Formats: sequence, structure tokens, C-alpha cells
Amino acid sequence: MGEEEIAFKMVRTNVSHVVGQLDDIRKNPRKFICLNDNIDHTHKDAATVKAVLRDFYESMFPLPSQFELPREYRNRFLHMEELQEWRVYRDKLKFWTHCVLVTLVVFTVMSFFAEQVNSWSDLRRISPHGSP
Repeated sequence: MGEEEIAFKMVRTNVSHVVGQLDDIRKNPRKFICLNDNIDHTHKDAATVKAVLRDFYESMFPLPSQFELPREYRNRFLHMEELQEWRVYRDKLKFWTHCVLVTLVVFTVMSFFAEQVNSWSDLRRISPHGSP
């Protein structure tokens, strides 16, 4: 793969420079586009640069990829390790929740049957079956 297939741009906070870079990509489309985010996000023009970038992406790629999240969702994990740690935590939480629920069901059933056994034994003592 040669450089004729790759467009690499360092995106900074200068709006006119960013517009020129993006226009160059539009004029000379490449197979791969790499935009390196060197934006000073504390600068007053950062929001404008981000709006220009959004417009660029929406004009170049109007239909979202099947792999993209819908607009209203955000990926909360930046790294795979964070996702894996969260999954382990979720699985442990699910396991212990099931354990507690099973324990509650077992105690409920035992309590119910203990009352039944007690009431049967009380009835047996009271009933005159087989007394001399």
C-alpha cells in the first residue's frame, strides 16, 4: 500500500487550515483517511473545528456503518481491558444475585413446609385416633 492510498492530516485548532485540509481530502479521495486530533479543546475555535469535522464526515459518509453505535448511544469503554473488567464485575454481581435469590426461595419453601409440618403434628396430637 502506497502513500497514494492514504490521506494523513494533523488536525489543529486553526479553522481555515482544517477546512483547507478537508477540502484537499475531498478533491483527492483516498482509500484510507487518518485525521490526527491535535485540537486544543480549551481554545474558543475548538467547537467550530469539531462542527467542521462532523460536517466533513457526514458529507463523505452519509450512511452510518453497521458497526457504528446509534447517535443516542456512547461507548463507555475506551479500552478492551475496561470492558473485560466490567464484564467480570457484572458476572460476579449476577452470580451473587442469583445466590441470594435461591437462598430466599429455599428459606421461603422451608418456612412454608415447617409451618405445614407443625400444623400436622398439632392435629395428630389433638386427634383421638388410636387412643386407649
